[in-house]
Amino acid sequence: MKIILILSFLISHPSLKTDFKNIYDTELSKKVVLTGTLPFVLSFSFDRQISTSIQSLEGRFYKDYFSVTNEFGGKFAIAGIISTYAVASLTDNDKLQDFSATAFESMFFAGTTTMVLKILIGRARPNFTDDPYSFSPLNLHDHYQSLPSGHTTIAFAWLTVLSNYYGENKIVRYGSYTLAASTALARVYKNRHWLSDTVLGAMIGYYFGKKLSELHLKGGKE
Repeated sequence: MKIILILSFLISHPSLKTDFKNIYDTELSKKVVLTGTLPFVLSFSFDRQISTSIQSLEGRFYKDYFSVTNEFGGKFAIAGIISTYAVASLTDNDKLQDFSATAFESMFFAGTTTMVLKILIGRARPNFTDDPYSFSPLNLHDHYQSLPSGHTTIAFAWLTVLSNYYGENKIVRYGSYTLAASTALARVYKNRHWLSDTVLGAMIGYYFGKKLSELHLKGGKE
């Protein structure tokens, strides 16, 4: 997570100051909150039961699938977007280059927000305790940094950007969110997060991915 934030900052920093001034969107915030509140409350109320059900999935397929999709919020995100940025620069593909830069910026804003919330909230991870309601606010230890899910935040941040830039292709549009949702489920399957952690992470990642895409595309880079 920290490596992702550092690399994202280094690559996207030229536009950070300008976009920071325009990052808050009242209407988009309302939309995200209204859409995500019920799923968050429901999952928070039944986190233990949901985790047990997801982790009970057996078979090689689930193990392999979630091992792969887990990394769309980790090393695949970094390696994939760095490679895309490099290819775009070498081929003078302005749209692809702008997508890459916007994806990095989205991961930075979303990831930083998530890191701050993790520390402030201090929710215990499920692999540390089976009590989904164990909290230790202002705790810097990784055991108490479950809410929100960082991998889910990162996955939704850059995959939302991908959907906004290339969503005219239905496979890309729906595939992006399928992969992001699969990353969320992978975090629960691996017992690193409660489902409600991933719901909040998805809300944060989607918000920044959506808003930054709109800012950059409206800026004439489409």
